[in-house]
Amino acid sequence: MKKVLVLVLSVALLLTMVACGNGASEQNRKNATKEQTDGEQDIAEKEKIGEQDQKSESEEIEHTGKKIDGEITRASVFSEGLAFVNVNGNKEKAYCINKEGYIVFELDFELDGLFGELYSKFVNGFAKVGEGICDKKGKVTMPSDVGATKFSDCALEGGYILAEKITSDYSSSKMELGVLNTDFEWIVQPSEEIYNATGGLWLARLNHCYYYNDYFFFEKDYRYDTYEVSGVYLNLKTGELQDQIDVVPSSTWQAGGDTPNFFDYGGNVVLNLETYNTIEHVEGTKFINGKAPIRFFNSAYYFTMINEKGEFLFEPVETIQNHLVAYDGETVLIADDILNAKKFACYDTSGNLLGQIDSETIATNKGITCDISDGVIVLRVGGNTRYDCYFFTTDFAPLF
Repeated sequence: MKKVLVLVLSVALLLTMVACGNGASEQNRKNATKEQTDGEQDIAEKEKIGEQDQKSESEEIEHTGKKIDGEITRASVFSEGLAFVNVNGNKEKAYCINKEGYIVFELDFELDGLFGELYSKFVNGFAKVGEGICDKKGKVTMPSDVGATKFSDCALEGGYILAEKITSDYSSSKMELGVLNTDFEWIVQPSEEIYNATGGLWLARLNHCYYYNDYFFFEKDYRYDTYEVSGVYLNLKTGELQDQIDVVPSSTWQAGGDTPNFFDYGGNVVLNLETYNTIEHVEGTKFINGKAPIRFFNSAYYFTMINEKGEFLFEPVETIQNHLVAYDGETVLIADDILNAKKFACYDTSGNLLGQIDSETIATNKGITCDISDGVIVLRVGGNTRYDCYFFTTDFAPLF
């Protein structure tokens, strides 16, 4: 009887263990399934977050929901996704628009420069508008808000604002120059020494002035016969004045007019392209990110890109009769004339044709100038009292 009882207990124990084992296995399977589901949900959630991030980047700049209405009669280039335009000949009101044509904000100011291309360009989230500087929400800070007289956006690339301060009374005047950050805090207090050494902000927009690595170079003199440039460097962090800096970027190299050479500010040849005897000249060409476009003529017109050693980045491609009118580091815009163009072609920096257009599709017997920036082409059709402006993508499809 005891043996039978032991046998029964043993069988019961065995069945219990099997049941527990099956239960554990089932639980493990459930846990594994849950972990897999959770993992898939995590991945899906991450992908969703990534999509939302991408969406938020594209929608980072909020707009009013209203599209620009009327004919654009003045326009800046696009920069950081935005451009300024005047509409229907009203030069007193400027609209900031995105690449879909939606109004982001509007301000009462006239676009400066010949067509607005000199000012009103966003750099590091800020743009000069009239005498003030605005952010991407349309908040404008005026020089008087920080005790200054005039702003310059020439060094916004590095997060600096050059600011001039002029005080005067009946018998004398005091002219000073200092540096602000984009929080409009003084980094370098205004001083007469800096103003006198640099010549002030009216010199800051000369052809050979430039920002580089916390320095700003003020051109004081330029000799057209020798390509020599003299000036002074201002350290924007410390206010120190220097005659030279250790490294000067290729973006400052000067195209040598009717010669196929590039010169540094000392008038020295830094790149000689005379071995390419079909290069017409390199006038108007500039280096961006170590690359520059150049053109040739040899029974037909060609263009290519070169590096800082003068080496071709691709075999020259045949194009329209050309003037290299604009280069933004990513694309090259070519026109058959500088001020009265009839044909336009756009290429990437690998020589691929992105698109071309004939001005007859836009206007007849009117001068057209053009520019490209931020992947957007702007054509400005000249008239006696106004300009009609058109925005295109790089394949010359209307932007909006």
